[in-house]
Amino acid sequence: MGVNYGFERVRFLSPVKSGARVRGKFRLVGLTERAVSIQSAWDTVVEVEGLLKPAIEAHWITLALIDSNEPVVDSK
Repeated sequence: MGVNYGFERVRFLSPVKSGARVRGKFRLVGLTERAVSIQSAWDTVVEVEGLLKPAIEAHWITLALIDSNEPVVDSK
């Protein structure tokens, strides 16, 4: 199961008008394995078509919970 852990360094740079076309860009910048979860950190940018500045820049953190009852799948 995946969980939105939260955002850090959120910057709202440009307004987004109703009906505007947007695009999200995500770059994985960190991955931390824990006992029952995996935490990932993403640099996130939301761009608006036709604007030079993005609408939002943020550091997004997600958490993937590992179910210890599920069998491990071998890819071989």
